[in-house]
Amino acid sequence: MNIFKCKQILETGAQQVRSKLSTFGFGGPTKVTYGRNALKFYASVHLNIRRTGLVKKGEETIGSQVLVKVVKNKLAPPFKNAKFELEFGRGISREGEIIDLATKHKLITKSGAFYSFNDRKLHGKEAFRRFLAENGSALEELVMKLREKLLDAESKKERQTDISDDRGGNCGVEKFCVFNG
Repeated sequence: MNIFKCKQILETGAQQVRSKLSTFGFGGPTKVTYGRNALKFYASVHLNIRRTGLVKKGEETIGSQVLVKVVKNKLAPPFKNAKFELEFGRGISREGEIIDLATKHKLITKSGAFYSFNDRKLHGKEAFRRFLAENGSALEELVMKLREKLLDAESKKERQTDISDDRGGNCGVEKFCVFNG
């Protein structure tokens, strides 16, 4: 392939990306695939990006909820999903990610539209996001608790795989397998 053809492919890909960056505005499609049409077989990664909802502050739309699915990845295992909130003009919402993870791991209790953390109840995710943005100590405390919980879960998983590796049991013939324990 000559240099002109490579340059043409890359320029076409760049034009598609620029045109699709404004896709998540109003009236456009809610699904975008990056890397597939622009570079075909030369691309290392293909991503499906889909807007799943809107982030609102009162009546004003301040962002989008986005689901990114890795369709093709030559560098790592494909078919991973990531869901996050994308705020217009700011990027990925760090506070929103922390709130979602803390709710998932039960560090924050959610009942209806109320979020509770350290005996403090707030109505709505936006109010809790504002609280975390204004109170850096509460944000750091929540992040530290999340890190402890996630690292503890990861170390338990590693210990469990080490124990299963030590036991053997995967030799194919049950009566000849030796189990330690």
